[in-house]
Amino acid sequence: MRGLLSVVVAAGLTACGNGTPKRPPGDVEPAGVPGDAKGKAMNGEVTLRVVTSVSDQPADAVGWGPDGIVTAESGRVAFWRGDKPDRSVAFDANTWGWPKNIVALADGSVGVAAARFDRAGALVGDPKALADAMVAGLTGRTSAGSGYRVRTASWDADGERVWVGVEQRPRRGSTAPMPEPRYRDLLLDGSFALVADASADEAVAWQHIVVAGGTAATAGGPRSIWKAGTATRTASLSGAPGALAVSADGQTVVTADGSTVHTHAADGPERARWDAGEVLGLAASSRGTWVATGSNDHVRLWRVDGASARLAAEVAVTGIASALAFSPDDQRLVIGAAPRAVVVLAIEAR
Repeated sequence: MRGLLSVVVAAGLTACGNGTPKRPPGDVEPAGVPGDAKGKAMNGEVTLRVVTSVSDQPADAVGWGPDGIVTAESGRVAFWRGDKPDRSVAFDANTWGWPKNIVALADGSVGVAAARFDRAGALVGDPKALADAMVAGLTGRTSAGSGYRVRTASWDADGERVWVGVEQRPRRGSTAPMPEPRYRDLLLDGSFALVADASADEAVAWQHIVVAGGTAATAGGPRSIWKAGTATRTASLSGAPGALAVSADGQTVVTADGSTVHTHAADGPERARWDAGEVLGLAASSRGTWVATGSNDHVRLWRVDGASARLAAEVAVTGIASALAFSPDDQRLVIGAAPRAVVVLAIEAR
């Protein structure tokens, strides 16, 4: 259903409604704002046009595949055609990990946690191979009865690596102690063969992983930045685990702890920090010029320029906006607002 979102004109920014879009001129990188209620724009660089608002559409993760938007929740993955869901397929979070990341892969498939779906929506990949990878390198251990399961995972866009945070869960009713290690943090290849084991450095399972442009960011133990192909740590970041984002070019890592947002270079140095209010979700534009932050009652768009960031636009939302993603061309922003809404905005230069 349409019309869940309205945009209020403020500070010289014109709301376009559902009229004909005006494309950004030249090479202007646009940015805009999402939500599910009333909002306001804070400067004159962009206008916002509601493309669609869909209710009764759970989305723990949102992203973009080769044919458009993809959304996921613990039991289903939905592939959109144009501005609405087209088909959905079953997804088992107990096997593949909780869906936090959706990645468009180089061969046209889509990565959802550790799962991989081809363009027709068919599941590609062997769950037995993934189960075996979780005990790879552990002498005398087999996947059967190991108690390991994927907590979170993310593919690199080339489809050649998948990052996996693994934890042990005791069988229901069992009181027997679980053998060590309780947690594993692994880099696997596209067939789920073990490439690297970062467990010794992390001590706990990764809770969140974002990979883009050859750069990986993880949170769960210390927040860290890595070279995505080798699991070589390039930086450890201070602060409590929180939301993460990586620009598509891999040059900017965005983190949040509490209300503070930080941008970092891929090798770790901080570039900017600012107070963004409550932050439960993050997204970065393709070059890291724009950052979207989500909370339990609003989404904000920030223009990042060197060491400073300014609020460009803000919109109130009904629900928790913890899942956000820019389109590959930075012309749209998709928002998953828990518990059951998806909003898509066009982002247009004035």
